[in-house]
Amino acid sequence: MSNDKTGFVDQAKGEVKDRVGGATGDKGMQAEGMMDKAAGKIKEKANDVKEKAKDVADDVKDRLNK
Repeated sequence: MSNDKTGFVDQAKGEVKDRVGGATGDKGMQAEGMMDKAAGKIKEKANDVKEKAKDVADDVKDRLNK
């Protein structure tokens, strides 16, 4: 997992909303929870790509400096 925890927090918040909405029959809250979970997953994946790109860039720099 990345150092940026916002994706994880969004997923956790979404899970709570999804379950509370499901338990209370509040379809709007449940849908909002699903959206929060999806947004959290996207943030995590975007951060993973960012970290991988940085690793590749650092590797290229190291190879050019040899």
